Amino acid sequence: MVEIDVQMSKDGIVIVLHDSSLDLTTDGKGNVKEKDFVEIRKLNAGVHFKGFLGNEPVPSLEEVIKLAKGNVELLIEVKDGNSVYPGIEKKIVDLIRKYDGQKWCIVQSFRDDVLFRVHQIDNNIRIQKLLVWKLKWFPIQFDTKLTWFSLSKYKFVESFNLYYKKLNPGFVSKVHRKGKKVFVWTVNNPKDIQGVKAAGVDGIISDFPDRCF
Repeated sequence: MVEIDVQMSKDGIVIVLHDSSLDLTTDGKGNVKEKDFVEIRKLNAGVHFKGFLGNEPVPSLEEVIKLAKGNVELLIEVKDGNSVYPGIEKKIVDLIRKYDGQKWCIVQSFRDDVLFRVHQIDNNIRIQKLLVWKLKWFPIQFDTKLTWFSLSKYKFVESFNLYYKKLNPGFVSKVHRKGKKVFVWTVNNPKDIQGVKAAGVDGIISDFPDRCF
C-alpha cells in the first residue's frame, strides 16, 4: 500500500502533494489552489531531498493511479474538501472509476464532510477515517473524537486510522469487535513499530515501510 496526499490546482486538476502550499515541498511559492497545473508542473518536487540532483515534477493523481494499475493499493488522503477545492471529491471518484480502482483505491480523511460526500457519490469506494484526539498543546489542527455510540455513523468506513501515540490495545479491541480495522500513523521508530504491532493494529503508515516487516 502507498499513502499519498492530494490537493487541487486552480484549473481543477487533482495533484499529489502533501501541502496546500507549494513552499515546503517544491521550489515554488504560493498556494496550490491559486496556480494552474501547467505552472505547478514546472516546479521541482525533489528540491528539498538531500542529495537529489534531478528534477521531479509534481504528478497528477491520474498519473499515479495509472502507474499503480491495481498492482498496489493507493491510500489517498484528502486534507481539504469542497470548501477549499470545489468538486474535488467527485473528481477523485471519477478518476478511481475511470481506472476501475474501487477495489484498490482507498480514500481517507479527517473530515467527515469529505468522507460522506465520497460515499454519497459512490458507495463502492473504500473509505478510512483519520482520527486524533485534539489537545491544546498538540500541534495537529484536525480533530475528531470517536465515541462508541457514534460508530453507527461510520458504517461505511472500513478502518479508523489513529495517531500512534494515542493507541492502546483496548481501542483496537473495541474497534475490532465492531468489525472494523485499525491503522496507525506515522510510525517511523523501530521500537514504536514493534509496540503498535503488539497492540494488534491492522496497518502501519510509515515513512520507512521496510522497517515494518
